[in-house]
Amino acid sequence: VEGQSAYSGNPYKPSNTISTNLFNSISFISNTGDVYKNLDLNVSDKNTNQVSLGEESSNILNSIIEVAKEEGYKNHQLWLDNIPPVIYYQNVVNKYKPKTELNNIDSLIGEYDDPENQHQGYASLPITTGGNTVIVGATGMGKNTLISTFIFSTIINHNCDEVSFYIMDFGSEKLKKFINAPQVGDVLTIEDEDKINNLFYMLEEEKDKRQKYYLNNGGDFLSDVKQKKITFSNIIVIIYDIEAFRETFEDLYDEKFAVFTRNCSKVGINFIITSSNVTSLNFVIENNFPQKIMLNMIDNDDYAMFFTNPPVPNNNPGRGIIKLNDLVY
Repeated sequence: VEGQSAYSGNPYKPSNTISTNLFNSISFISNTGDVYKNLDLNVSDKNTNQVSLGEESSNILNSIIEVAKEEGYKNHQLWLDNIPPVIYYQNVVNKYKPKTELNNIDSLIGEYDDPENQHQGYASLPITTGGNTVIVGATGMGKNTLISTFIFSTIINHNCDEVSFYIMDFGSEKLKKFINAPQVGDVLTIEDEDKINNLFYMLEEEKDKRQKYYLNNGGDFLSDVKQKKITFSNIIVIIYDIEAFRETFEDLYDEKFAVFTRNCSKVGINFIITSSNVTSLNFVIENNFPQKIMLNMIDNDDYAMFFTNPPVPNNNPGRGIIKLNDLVY
């Protein structure tokens, strides 16, 4: 419904009677058009003592709204509803209905809002097809929540034949809550030096086995995924706080970490690491991490240092830095 009005800011005083008095004064004009006398008729205003109900414009609008409701007209919303400050995992699933593919880890991690393009959608982290991932954010800005959401989203959608997690938690050790999940091989802390060394030996043997298989049989891990065939499961190694890992396990970092992150994605072994510093990885290792997620940082210059091109979340037609809200699961 569209309407046009001239000045309508006068007080609205409803009345059941319609006044026919259009003028309450007379002006006498000479032959030359000059007013030489005014006569006030002193017509009394019947509505003088009536109570004003606001301005005419707002009352006209309210009347239009009431008539529209009675006639069944609905307004077209100009803006999408705001994303709530607390997002529940199942609500996002119900809203967008993301699909899960066999042996393809592309797990839900949040919901994003793109006001410029009036578009909202779910954000996912595609590890199988996207490869190694580094998550950077200042202390207390949600790295643990993001990692926990990814693990939870993965283990409720993929079984042990599809994915295995090996987690090194050098932070608050909150990731130990997943230790009993059947898809989680172990959750190691900074004190588990022998287990961490053994983990890398095991990963090296697994890498060699898979490379040999594909060399003899052709194809690769991604071709198996496209054919919906499970030859090997995804192995996802999470290192929470890469700075602590580098300082404590310097030999592993220098001798094996760079080699693993360069070669293992082809055979379905990928790394997810977190850092609070954009310069925590040297140039050679940083090139082995094609996926980069940045949470809030204290210094705005860190964003320009970290990204060459801003990331584009799943099914988002626009571009730009997207802030992810915390998911509750």
